[in-house]
Amino acid sequence: MKCKCDADYYHKEGYGTFYDTTILIPTIPIAYNCDKSRFKESISIDNCMVEEIKFLWSQNIHTTGCCCGHNLDIGGTICVLKEDIQKMKDLNYEQYVYEDDLNRDDTFIPKYKNYRKTYKRI
Repeated sequence: MKCKCDADYYHKEGYGTFYDTTILIPTIPIAYNCDKSRFKESISIDNCMVEEIKFLWSQNIHTTGCCCGHNLDIGGTICVLKEDIQKMKDLNYEQYVYEDDLNRDDTFIPKYKNYRKTYKRI
C-alpha cells in the first residue's frame, strides 16, 4: 500500500512538520528519547502508519520514532527500544541498515510500504 503523504509538501515545509498526522495516546509507556524518566502523553504519527504502530504497541513493542518516508525513495522506518528488537524479528520485520552506522540495529522497515528495493538486508 502506498501512503497518501504529499512529498512535495514535505520538501517545501521540511522535516519535522506535522502535516497529515494523527495524535495518539500511547497504550504502553513510551519514554522521551532525551529523558527516559519521563513518558509521553501523546505522540504524533504519520497517518499511514497509525494502525501499524498501534499493532506494535499491542504486542508490547516500545517505539522510539517512526516515519513513513513521505513517498520518497528513502522509504519508512520504525525505531524500537533495544529490548524489543527480538520481538520485531519474531514478527518478521526486516532491519534497516544505516550505511554510516552498521552497528545500529534498532530500526526496521514498516510492513505497509513497498520500498524494500531501496534497503539493504542484514
